[in-house]
Amino acid sequence: MNTNETKKRPVSASAVVRIVIWSVVLCLLTGFFVGGMMKEGFGGFFTGLHIGGYSYDDKGFSVGNGRTRENVTELSIDWLEGSVTVREAEGDEIVITEDYDGEKGSHRLRWKIEDGELTIKYCKPRRWGSFDIESKNLIVEIPGTMLEVLRDAEIIAVDCDVTYEGNADELSLDMVDGDLTVNGNIGELSVHAVQAQVTYKGAVRSAEMDCVAADVSMYLDMAAELEFDQVDGDVVLYLSSEIGGFFAEVSSLMGDLEVNGFEDVAYPDSKMARHGDGSLRIDVSGVNSKLNIEKLIEN
Repeated sequence: MNTNETKKRPVSASAVVRIVIWSVVLCLLTGFFVGGMMKEGFGGFFTGLHIGGYSYDDKGFSVGNGRTRENVTELSIDWLEGSVTVREAEGDEIVITEDYDGEKGSHRLRWKIEDGELTIKYCKPRRWGSFDIESKNLIVEIPGTMLEVLRDAEIIAVDCDVTYEGNADELSLDMVDGDLTVNGNIGELSVHAVQAQVTYKGAVRSAEMDCVAADVSMYLDMAAELEFDQVDGDVVLYLSSEIGGFFAEVSSLMGDLEVNGFEDVAYPDSKMARHGDGSLRIDVSGVNSKLNIEKLIEN
């Protein structure tokens, strides 16, 4: 075994900083939810959400549901309360649908395509004092020919369940208070989640997840590098036999590691394990986070 692999790594300074930041965010957001302020207004921590309201330049945006045959290579979605679903379209059009049937035009979604990027916003830019939020469910259907080669997708969601079914070279998801489900093949995956349940099925080249009060389950056909910064949340990995092996290390405070279903697993200590060729690198840091590695049962 490589001697570098057997050296115990301390929790990094950057991980500690992220832990502190996300813990503060969690406390603040909990205060918003308990006090019901999400219905009144939101000073945010994500792109597009600012103290003072929901702010962006709305020049060139269409209002309400829409469809287009224009080609896209990038996707950007901001959504507040409800759900977001991205999936393959049955036809050759991009179809954007929300289930809002109210009379306020300012509450309808906005969307535009510019330089190959489809951007979708929850509503018209709004000031904090008049920001009443309604639960709306968004469905974005993209033709398979586009979804198969999507270069970059970004979804920012608050108080939403998010489902992404498709591929992307890069997929970034920032969310608070909701379930996240991804089915597809992703090159680089980035997830920031607070109070969430994260489920991933498919293949991924590399994944980086920073989570607070969020459990992560990944059913992987193929992967090369997985990195988790977890505060009060567990990680369960189900690995296909197509993956030649793994080297896993848990440097989480009050963390633990368990491996089931694999033969010839080497345990240098209780927080480190190697199997096969060690090609998949798995790192878990943070506080109070357990890593379970299971063999994926394939039909």
